[in-house]
Formats: sequence, structure tokens, C-alpha cells
Amino acid sequence: MYMSNEPRNEIMHRIKIRDVFNKYVGTEIKKGFSRCPFHNEKTASFKLFENTNSFYCFGCGIGGDEINLVSKLFNISYYEAMKKLNEDYGLEVFQKVKKTDIRRSKEATEQARKRLIAEQLAIKRKDSYFKLIEYFKWLQNQPQTSSVLHDLQFIERLLDRWILYDCELFDRIPEEFNADALIYALKSKFTGEEENNGE
Repeated sequence: MYMSNEPRNEIMHRIKIRDVFNKYVGTEIKKGFSRCPFHNEKTASFKLFENTNSFYCFGCGIGGDEINLVSKLFNISYYEAMKKLNEDYGLEVFQKVKKTDIRRSKEATEQARKRLIAEQLAIKRKDSYFKLIEYFKWLQNQPQTSSVLHDLQFIERLLDRWILYDCELFDRIPEEFNADALIYALKSKFTGEEENNGE
């Protein structure tokens, strides 16, 4: 069952305990005191504390906030008392809380989605970096043709531009960068050169 403090706070903010007492009890109040609705008495010992929206009976010891008052008057639970006040005063508190919960749930889902996308992008960037490093090492072990030297310098410039500033997050690697496509293109050119040299 939903038991957020929001409905209680809204009810306590919008309804005064004197109004609740007048509506459901209706006995005379003098200087904040009235006869207690929970036991028989001749002298008023039931005190309303309007500054805190609460009550206390010095005769029987029953006390609480205005929701407790309704709960005890109608012998219902605290939650049911909130619902009664909500309905009797037309507050629509629970409807507002439900909409707030839905909005918060959507916001949390959207934040989680953005975090997942960011994490996936970080993994992709890191993976691209290591693929370039591996290909760079592989090129260093190849015969130093003009194409190999060109590709080594090209990859070195990329790594310097992207990685030098942050060697953990790899934030400077463009989101759309595809290491596999680049390596494939470079290797294709390198293979083509080998075939031409062999003719």
C-alpha cells in the first residue's frame, strides 16, 4: 500500500484542525478547549493546538494530529482517515500523488536509459582505442613501406588527438567513430599494395 508522507503533508497543510473538529464533532470550543468526544466529561479537557494541527485530551490521554482525530472518531485506519479527509474536502491529494509518482518513475527510467547509453558509448570508445593500439603494434612489425609508414603516422595522430587529454575516459573519440571500419579500410589498402608489389 502506498504510504508516502506527501498525502499527509498536503492534508495537514490545507486543512485546519479546528475545521475538522467543527465538521465532525461540532461541540463548542472556548480558548482552544472543548469537551472530549472520546469520553464523558463535564469540564472541557480536550485541547486543540491550532499552530501544530494537533490535539490532546488531558482527561483520557488521547492525542495526535487531525488525521488521528478522524481515525479515532470513525474507528478507521490512519490511511482511511486520510482518504476520508481527501474525499470530504475535495482535495484530490491522492490523484496528485499518483501523477507525481508516474512522473518520477518516467524521469528515473529516462535517467537510467541515458546512463546505459553513456556506459555503452564509453565501452565502444575504449574498445576502439585498444583496437587501434593493436593495429598500430601490428603495423610496426610489418615491412616499412610508404603505406605502412603513412598509416602509422595517421593512427599516431589520431591517438595523440583523442587520448592524450584523457587516457581513461577516451571522451575525445567521436561517438560515430568505427575502429573496425577504419582498420578494414587500412588493411585493404595495405593488402592491395602487397599484391601490386608481387606482380
